[in-house]
Amino acid sequence: SSGINAEWPLRPGGVAHSCSCARRRYNAEVCDDRVKYIIKVKIEQDLDDKESFDDDDQGDVDSYVWPPLTTDMPTTTTTDWYRIRRVRAKILHFYKGKGELGTDIILESGMMDSMCGIGAWLNPGEKFALSTNSLEVAKMGLCSFNFVVGGWEWDQVEPVLKNHDCDCKLQACRMRVNRKVLRGMCKDTAAYCAQDDKGKCRWYNAESIESCRLPPYMRRN
Repeated sequence: SSGINAEWPLRPGGVAHSCSCARRRYNAEVCDDRVKYIIKVKIEQDLDDKESFDDDDQGDVDSYVWPPLTTDMPTTTTTDWYRIRRVRAKILHFYKGKGELGTDIILESGMMDSMCGIGAWLNPGEKFALSTNSLEVAKMGLCSFNFVVGGWEWDQVEPVLKNHDCDCKLQACRMRVNRKVLRGMCKDTAAYCAQDDKGKCRWYNAESIESCRLPPYMRRN
C-alpha cells in the first residue's frame, strides 16, 4: 500500500471522521484467490462535471503529492463529502488475471480523504495500479490495494507485482544476510518470494531480516 491505522487530521469545521485501516502485505493481495485482477491503468477522462468539484476547493489538491496513510496533510474537502468521482481509464497492463489491453474501465472513489476517498487524485493522465474483481467498474480508496505509478510506494510495490511466485510456500521461503538466516514468513510489506536459479524459494526486496520480523503496522510511514 506503509502507514497503518491512519488518523487524518481535519480542517476546522470538517466532518468529524477519520480514515483508519490495516494494510496487507503486497504479496498477500497477489496470491489471494478472491482477487481476480491486478491491473495498471491510465486515466483518460473525467466523467463528472469538474466545475461541481471546484466549488469545494478541490483544485488545491492538484499540487499535492499522493499521501501516505499516516500524514500531517489536512483534509481537502469540508462539504459534500458524500460525492463520488467517476473517471474513465484505459487498461495498460495485467499483473494478475487476463483481459484485453486497451479496454476501458470506470474508476470510482469518494471525494473526502478523511473518509478514505481518493477522488481528488483521480485526474486525467495519472496512472494507477489496483486490484479489482471487475473489468467494468473498480472502487478505489486509501485502504484499497491501489497505488500511483511512480509514487512514493511504487519502487517497493512493482517488484512484488512482477515477481512474487504464488507457488512458493511462504513458510518454506528463506532469506540469508551474511550469517543471519530467516526461515519462514517475512512480514515486510514489500518483500516477495520467488525461486532462485536452483529452484529454492527465497525472499527478495525486503529491507532487512529485522524488517521481516516487524508487523506491517510498525513499518514505513
